Amino acid sequence: MSWNPLKLLDAAPTRTPRRSRTTYRPTLEPLETRLTPATLLPGFSETPVAFGLTNATAMELAPDGKLFIAEQAGTMEVWKDGLQLQWVQPVWLRAEVIT
Repeated sequence: MSWNPLKLLDAAPTRTPRRSRTTYRPTLEPLETRLTPATLLPGFSETPVAFGLTNATAMELAPDGKLFIAEQAGTMEVWKDGLQLQWVQPVWLRAEVIT
């Protein structure tokens, strides 16, 4: 049997059936509550080391046991052994770009 290019023109075009579109709606997983209790190992206890903070954003523990706490308003508090040692007023820095 030989190949006939005209036979291709006689053939009716076939359509592939369209698949119906399914919509995908992603769902969000809820976060755990921030009050989730932690289970401490035997021999450990939970003890507050600072109180009365307003929007604390960062903290760092110094080798001598002082705890430095930064607050969102720009204040810095220094605590040691549950006592507030120092309160540092906000420091505003201004940067200039020299071109």
